Amino acid sequence: MKLNEAIKEFIELKGSKGHRSRKTGARYECILRIFCLCMQNPMVEEIDLPHILWYLSELENPRPSPQMFS
Repeated sequence: MKLNEAIKEFIELKGSKGHRSRKTGARYECILRIFCLCMQNPMVEEIDLPHILWYLSELENPRPSPQMFS
């Protein structure tokens, strides 16, 4: 399953649990969409801890990296 599909399913599941969960899901959706774009929408099974650590380190880095746009 592609990451963007998994995000959609997760947000729909959060939304079905009530009003507060829907708002939380909307906040998660923004963050997860950016992660999906940076990772170039991989299969969920392909995401490893090094990918997540790279993404978190890029968030701390104020300058844009060429990797983020390739």
